[in-house]
Amino acid sequence: MPWNSKGIALSEMERPYLDEKQSESAIAQKLGVRQSTVSRRLRKAKVTRSSSEGFKLLRDKGWRAHKLYSVNQLFFKTWTPQSAWVLGWIASDGHIDLKDKRITLALSERDAAIVYKIRELLTSSHPIKLFPGKLVRFPHNKSYYCQGIARLVINSEQLCLDASNLLNSLNDIPLICLGHFIRGLFEGDGNGRMIHKPFWTGSEITIAGQYNLLSTCLDLLRQNLVIDRGSIIRHGHDNCWILGVYNKLDCSHLFQLMYNKAGGFFLPRKKNKLKELEYANTG
Repeated sequence: MPWNSKGIALSEMERPYLDEKQSESAIAQKLGVRQSTVSRRLRKAKVTRSSSEGFKLLRDKGWRAHKLYSVNQLFFKTWTPQSAWVLGWIASDGHIDLKDKRITLALSERDAAIVYKIRELLTSSHPIKLFPGKLVRFPHNKSYYCQGIARLVINSEQLCLDASNLLNSLNDIPLICLGHFIRGLFEGDGNGRMIHKPFWTGSEITIAGQYNLLSTCLDLLRQNLVIDRGSIIRHGHDNCWILGVYNKLDCSHLFQLMYNKAGGFFLPRKKNKLKELEYANTG
């Protein structure tokens, strides 16, 4: 049992702090030590608490976990329509951190419902943090409103490894899951519009991302006869690329692949935008 220089067990600080929600100053006064001593001991032992989610202390081979959240550890074990859609969102607007063993998904406040939907699919109790928007002012009286953010962080080594393995084996994705994955990518960082020129009117669907990922997706779409044409071009800096589909028939086929079997897992504003552009009705 860990002791400090005055012979006080660490548990005599942990239990009042975690279970009774006592302040560091109250614990210090009770034990007859300085508040800085209590603060230092708790910080060194990585003792934290959360007023919103509750807290618990476990001891297992010397490791302590004070915040315990549940999650379906097998969610990314294999390709399913749900795991493909969620992985598409993570690939476009999220991050898989294998070093720190966590998956992060951050969306703008207007799409916060998607974050809650994904947490529900993962059967997760991890908290969703909401960061309010703010007005950023620039010189010469210019200003820009930065939208608020809804962020979900899931700490799970198993989920990180399985999600990374699925992305690395994207070439083996079943056709039934391909549309769900592409839909996640498109809803996370894609756009659709009509192009009007003097002697020509066309359609386009674009998806932004890393070159290797988009290149694999384009190959899969061609191999499965979803589209006939398409291209990848560099956008902005070196690591950002655009997958583009530029004719009405291909756009219609891509729309049908993404949304015909979407069920309840889609972003309404993106689907409605494509429907308004009549991609679904182009034959």
